Amino acid sequence: WSSDVCSSDLALRAGETYDPIFLKENGFVGALPDPDRAKEWYRTALELGSAEAVGQMQRLERWLVSSPE
Repeated sequence: WSSDVCSSDLALRAGETYDPIFLKENGFVGALPDPDRAKEWYRTALELGSAEAVGQMQRLERWLVSSPE
């Protein structure tokens, strides 16, 4: 594996630790979501070539638009 592949995966996983959708779907009770931080990590994963981050970012963006403040 190249370092970019590992780095993009790690950035994606870091984003998930802040993603309110991921946390809820996976039953992380008590975890504090931070959508802005999740977006930062997903952007990093995208820059490093993560195809999966595209979907995660789009899903988070839709959630942000539809969720009440």
